[in-house]
Amino acid sequence: MICRIGTGIPLLISRNSGKAGGNVASKRIRKKIKGTRHRLKIFKKIKIADFVTMGNCMCGFLAMLSFRGRWGEYIGEKELFFLPGIILIVFGMILDGVDGEVARWELKKFGVKNRIGHYLDSIADTITFCLAPAYLIYSVYAIPWDTASSGDIIINIVVIITSLIVALFGMLRLAKFVSSAHKLDMFIGLPTPPNAFIICVLCFLFHPNPSTEENYWTMKIIICSIAILLAFLMVSDYKYPKIYGKVRTIFSGLVFLFIISLTLKVFNIKVWKDLTNMEIFGLNLSAVLALGVALFYAIGSPVIMELKERKLVDLELDDD
Repeated sequence: MICRIGTGIPLLISRNSGKAGGNVASKRIRKKIKGTRHRLKIFKKIKIADFVTMGNCMCGFLAMLSFRGRWGEYIGEKELFFLPGIILIVFGMILDGVDGEVARWELKKFGVKNRIGHYLDSIADTITFCLAPAYLIYSVYAIPWDTASSGDIIINIVVIITSLIVALFGMLRLAKFVSSAHKLDMFIGLPTPPNAFIICVLCFLFHPNPSTEENYWTMKIIICSIAILLAFLMVSDYKYPKIYGKVRTIFSGLVFLFIISLTLKVFNIKVWKDLTNMEIFGLNLSAVLALGVALFYAIGSPVIMELKERKLVDLELDDD
């Protein structure tokens, strides 16, 4: 018995190696030895779209780090310490829309089929659109435990439960999407990116002011209730259309306007600042418009889809 150096795999040299059985055995051994030479085969499977997806994942992870480290305070935004994290989540949402287009371009241009992108995309979405928004809710609305009163502790428990529901229900939504929704021409349940976007805009528009002693109990309860409602819509069986054409262009424009507005605010850039920071009722105009469109999609789409289905059923009954 002779062992190949560095592999520990025995090479059996048999007198009958010239026979068919010996040839089969030697081929199997050579194939096994060849497999030991490549320990990082995963990198050969990564495509351009996968790098975009990993960028989405990085945005979610960095967003959670920014909430934990309160990065906004280092650029003079003590009240809006979470702004860098929101920008990262929204940018991750943009990358989530781009990676699919890149994957289709690769398939059309080079005939390359992405085998791991389907799974990698769900993992990235879990981080950016489930865990990061849940952590955002806790970071913005939870009161520091060392200064919390008995009433504040109750609010903190409500905030923690809300964060857990957002994270866990989002993961369930993605699991359902991976198992079945790819085969449909519509979404079953509210997709995680719009849910994460609504949470980001709500936290931006309605956040407590740390410079005051007010606890904002009512505002926190309302925001938590909306977040829980959206979480249940994610795991529901309501149908949501896939957005294409002009509607997608309009919503993408509002998202870009919102993220530009936040970026200008974070870096205190005066160019176009007055235009992007226009307000309505004391609230950022681009954020209000984007929130209105997103909420209409989250709440109005199931109603519209249900009415269309009933209309089709009525027409079929009339034909019969």
